[in-house]
Amino acid sequence: MNSLLEKVKCAALTMQRYDWEQGVVAQAFLEAGDTDTAILLAIEAAHRQDTNGRCAAMGEPFSATDPCAIGEALIFACEQIRDPFLQLVKDRLVKWATVDAPRNPNGIVYHVIGKPQFWVDSIYMLPPFLARAGLYAEATKQIEGYWNALFDPSRGLLSHQWDDGRKQVLRKDAWGVGNGWAAAGMARVIAMLPPEMDEVRHRLIVRTDGLIRRILACL
Repeated sequence: MNSLLEKVKCAALTMQRYDWEQGVVAQAFLEAGDTDTAILLAIEAAHRQDTNGRCAAMGEPFSATDPCAIGEALIFACEQIRDPFLQLVKDRLVKWATVDAPRNPNGIVYHVIGKPQFWVDSIYMLPPFLARAGLYAEATKQIEGYWNALFDPSRGLLSHQWDDGRKQVLRKDAWGVGNGWAAAGMARVIAMLPPEMDEVRHRLIVRTDGLIRRILACL
Protein backbone atom coordinates (compact mmCIF):
# COMPACT_ATOMS: atom_id res chain seq x y z
CA MET A 1 0.00 0.00 0.00
CA ASN A 2 2.81 2.41 0.88
CA SER A 3 4.53 1.52 -2.38
CA LEU A 4 1.34 2.28 -4.32
CA LEU A 5 0.95 5.59 -2.49
CA GLU A 6 4.51 6.57 -3.37
CA LYS A 7 3.82 5.79 -7.02
CA VAL A 8 0.71 7.98 -6.90
CA LYS A 9 2.74 10.82 -5.34
CA CYS A 10 5.43 10.56 -8.01
CA ALA A 11 2.83 10.50 -10.78
CA ALA A 12 1.15 13.61 -9.35
CA LEU A 13 4.43 15.48 -9.23
CA THR A 14 5.27 14.71 -12.86
CA MET A 15 2.04 16.22 -14.19
CA GLN A 16 1.88 19.72 -15.65
CA ARG A 17 -0.52 21.53 -13.34
CA TYR A 18 -2.94 24.33 -13.99
CA ASP A 19 -4.05 26.43 -11.03
CA TRP A 20 -6.75 24.05 -9.79
CA GLU A 21 -4.53 21.00 -10.28
CA GLN A 22 -1.66 22.65 -8.38
CA GLY A 23 -3.99 23.47 -5.51
CA VAL A 24 -5.60 20.04 -5.31
CA VAL A 25 -2.24 18.25 -5.33
CA ALA A 26 -0.77 20.61 -2.72
CA GLN A 27 -3.82 20.09 -0.50
CA ALA A 28 -3.51 16.33 -0.85
CA PHE A 29 0.12 16.41 0.29
CA LEU A 30 -0.77 18.78 3.13
CA GLU A 31 -3.54 16.52 4.42
CA ALA A 32 -1.33 13.44 4.00
CA GLY A 33 1.24 15.01 6.32
CA ASP A 34 3.88 15.55 3.63
CA THR A 35 4.16 19.21 4.53
CA ASP A 36 7.55 19.74 2.90
CA THR A 37 6.15 18.84 -0.52
CA ALA A 38 3.02 20.92 0.08
CA ILE A 39 5.20 23.93 0.88
CA LEU A 40 7.29 23.42 -2.26
CA LEU A 41 4.12 23.28 -4.37
CA ALA A 42 2.86 26.47 -2.72
CA ILE A 43 6.15 28.23 -3.40
CA GLU A 44 6.09 27.16 -7.04
CA ALA A 45 2.51 28.44 -7.38
CA ALA A 46 3.57 31.70 -5.75
CA HIS A 47 6.26 32.23 -8.38
CA ARG A 48 3.56 31.93 -11.04
CA GLN A 49 1.32 34.62 -9.55
CA ASP A 50 0.10 37.04 -12.21
CA THR A 51 -0.35 40.80 -11.88
CA ASN A 52 -3.98 40.33 -10.79
CA GLY A 53 -2.98 38.16 -7.84
CA ARG A 54 -3.97 34.79 -9.30
CA CYS A 55 -1.57 32.01 -8.29
CA ALA A 56 -0.23 29.15 -10.45
CA ALA A 57 -1.04 31.13 -13.59
CA MET A 58 -0.52 29.32 -16.88
CA GLY A 59 -1.67 30.60 -20.27
CA GLU A 60 -4.87 32.58 -20.63
CA PRO A 61 -6.84 32.75 -17.37
CA PHE A 62 -10.10 30.80 -17.39
CA SER A 63 -11.38 30.66 -13.84
CA ALA A 64 -11.68 33.28 -11.13
CA THR A 65 -11.83 30.76 -8.28
CA ASP A 66 -9.41 28.01 -9.36
CA PRO A 67 -6.29 30.10 -8.49
CA CYS A 68 -7.46 30.08 -4.86
CA ALA A 69 -7.22 26.27 -4.59
CA ILE A 70 -3.59 26.66 -3.48
CA GLY A 71 -4.71 28.92 -0.63
CA GLU A 72 -4.47 26.60 2.38
CA ALA A 73 -1.04 25.31 1.40
CA LEU A 74 0.12 28.87 0.71
CA ILE A 75 -0.99 30.11 4.13
CA PHE A 76 0.64 27.09 5.76
CA ALA A 77 3.87 27.88 3.92
CA CYS A 78 3.67 31.51 5.11
CA GLU A 79 3.31 30.35 8.70
CA GLN A 80 6.18 27.90 8.50
CA ILE A 81 8.71 29.92 6.50
CA ARG A 82 7.70 33.51 7.37
CA ASP A 83 9.03 34.71 4.04
CA PRO A 84 7.94 38.28 3.17
CA PHE A 85 7.58 37.28 -0.49
CA LEU A 86 5.11 34.51 0.33
CA GLN A 87 3.19 36.83 2.64
CA LEU A 88 2.88 39.37 -0.17
CA VAL A 89 1.68 36.65 -2.55
CA LYS A 90 -0.91 35.53 -0.01
CA ASP A 91 -2.15 39.10 0.53
CA ARG A 92 -2.49 39.61 -3.22
CA LEU A 93 -4.45 36.37 -3.55
CA VAL A 94 -6.76 37.43 -0.70
CA LYS A 95 -7.35 40.76 -2.45
CA TRP A 96 -8.15 38.95 -5.68
CA ALA A 97 -10.62 36.66 -3.90
CA THR A 98 -12.36 39.38 -1.89
CA VAL A 99 -12.14 42.49 -4.08
CA ASP A 100 -10.93 42.07 -7.65
CA ALA A 101 -12.41 38.76 -8.83
CA PRO A 102 -15.57 39.18 -10.95
CA ARG A 103 -18.75 38.71 -8.93
CA ASN A 104 -22.47 39.40 -8.99
CA PRO A 105 -24.16 42.32 -7.17
CA ASN A 106 -24.50 40.15 -4.05
CA GLY A 107 -20.75 39.56 -3.99
CA ILE A 108 -20.75 35.92 -5.10
CA VAL A 109 -17.64 35.24 -7.20
CA TYR A 110 -18.14 33.93 -10.73
CA HIS A 111 -16.25 30.84 -11.79
CA VAL A 112 -15.48 31.86 -15.35
CA ILE A 113 -13.54 34.96 -16.34
CA GLY A 114 -15.73 37.10 -18.60
CA LYS A 115 -18.95 35.14 -18.05
CA PRO A 116 -21.55 35.50 -15.25
CA GLN A 117 -21.49 31.82 -14.33
CA PHE A 118 -21.40 29.88 -11.08
CA TRP A 119 -19.91 26.38 -11.26
CA VAL A 120 -20.15 23.79 -8.51
CA ASP A 121 -16.34 23.46 -8.64
CA SER A 122 -16.00 26.82 -6.88
CA ILE A 123 -17.31 25.45 -3.57
CA TYR A 124 -14.01 23.58 -3.30
CA MET A 125 -11.72 26.17 -4.87
CA LEU A 126 -12.65 29.35 -2.99
CA PRO A 127 -14.40 29.03 0.43
CA PRO A 128 -11.71 26.87 2.12
CA PHE A 129 -9.06 29.48 1.27
CA LEU A 130 -11.23 32.24 2.69
CA ALA A 131 -11.87 30.26 5.86
CA ARG A 132 -8.16 29.47 6.28
CA ALA A 133 -7.47 33.20 5.92
CA GLY A 134 -9.85 33.84 8.83
CA LEU A 135 -12.59 35.26 6.60
CA TYR A 136 -15.23 32.87 7.90
CA ALA A 137 -18.30 34.96 7.09
CA GLU A 138 -17.10 35.50 3.54
CA ALA A 139 -16.37 31.79 3.13
CA THR A 140 -19.86 30.78 4.20
CA LYS A 141 -21.42 33.59 2.16
CA GLN A 142 -19.83 32.18 -0.99
CA ILE A 143 -21.08 28.67 -0.16
CA GLU A 144 -24.61 30.03 0.37
CA GLY A 145 -24.54 31.81 -2.98
CA TYR A 146 -23.39 28.75 -4.89
CA TRP A 147 -25.74 26.45 -3.02
CA ASN A 148 -28.79 28.64 -3.61
CA ALA A 149 -28.05 28.83 -7.33
CA LEU A 150 -27.10 25.21 -7.96
CA PHE A 151 -28.99 22.99 -5.50
CA ASP A 152 -31.80 20.97 -7.05
CA PRO A 153 -34.17 19.91 -4.22
CA SER A 154 -35.96 17.41 -6.47
CA ARG A 155 -32.73 15.38 -6.69
CA GLY A 156 -30.97 16.46 -3.52
CA LEU A 157 -27.90 17.18 -5.64
CA LEU A 158 -26.10 20.18 -7.09
CA SER A 159 -26.29 21.02 -10.77
CA HIS A 160 -23.03 21.81 -12.52
CA GLN A 161 -23.48 25.36 -13.86
CA TRP A 162 -25.72 28.38 -13.32
CA ASP A 163 -25.99 31.41 -15.62
CA ASP A 164 -26.44 34.39 -13.33
CA GLY A 165 -27.10 36.74 -16.22
CA ARG A 166 -30.13 34.80 -17.46
CA LYS A 167 -30.98 33.52 -13.95
CA GLN A 168 -31.25 29.93 -15.08
CA VAL A 169 -29.41 26.64 -14.85
CA LEU A 170 -26.84 26.40 -17.63
CA ARG A 171 -25.94 22.74 -17.13
CA LYS A 172 -28.40 20.82 -14.97
CA ASP A 173 -26.37 17.60 -14.88
CA ALA A 174 -25.55 16.52 -11.32
CA TRP A 175 -21.91 15.94 -12.19
CA GLY A 176 -20.45 13.35 -9.81
CA VAL A 177 -17.05 14.99 -9.47
CA GLY A 178 -18.71 18.38 -9.01
CA ASN A 179 -20.84 17.17 -6.12
CA GLY A 180 -17.66 15.68 -4.69
CA TRP A 181 -15.98 19.10 -4.99
CA ALA A 182 -18.85 20.60 -3.03
CA ALA A 183 -18.81 17.96 -0.29
CA ALA A 184 -15.04 18.22 0.14
CA GLY A 185 -15.08 22.02 0.11
CA MET A 186 -17.82 22.25 2.73
CA ALA A 187 -16.12 19.63 4.90
CA ARG A 188 -12.92 21.71 4.93
CA VAL A 189 -14.80 24.87 5.87
CA ILE A 190 -16.74 23.02 8.60
CA ALA A 191 -13.45 21.97 10.17
CA MET A 192 -12.19 25.57 10.32
CA LEU A 193 -15.23 27.51 11.56
CA PRO A 194 -14.83 29.01 15.05
CA PRO A 195 -17.11 27.98 17.97
CA GLU A 196 -19.21 31.13 17.67
CA MET A 197 -20.37 29.94 14.25
CA ASP A 198 -21.80 26.64 15.49
CA GLU A 199 -25.19 27.35 13.92
CA VAL A 200 -23.62 27.84 10.51
CA ARG A 201 -21.43 24.77 11.04
CA HIS A 202 -24.50 22.67 11.83
CA ARG A 203 -26.24 23.86 8.66
CA LEU A 204 -23.22 22.95 6.56
CA ILE A 205 -22.92 19.55 8.26
CA VAL A 206 -26.56 18.78 7.47
CA ARG A 207 -26.06 19.83 3.86
CA THR A 208 -22.85 17.87 3.42
CA ASP A 209 -24.32 14.77 5.03
CA GLY A 210 -27.40 14.97 2.81
CA LEU A 211 -25.30 15.49 -0.28
CA ILE A 212 -23.09 12.49 0.46
CA ARG A 213 -26.14 10.30 1.08
CA ARG A 214 -27.65 11.28 -2.26
CA ILE A 215 -24.32 10.67 -4.03
CA LEU A 216 -24.06 7.19 -2.48
CA ALA A 217 -27.62 6.43 -3.52
CA CYS A 218 -26.59 6.97 -7.14
CA LEU A 219 -23.86 4.32 -7.03
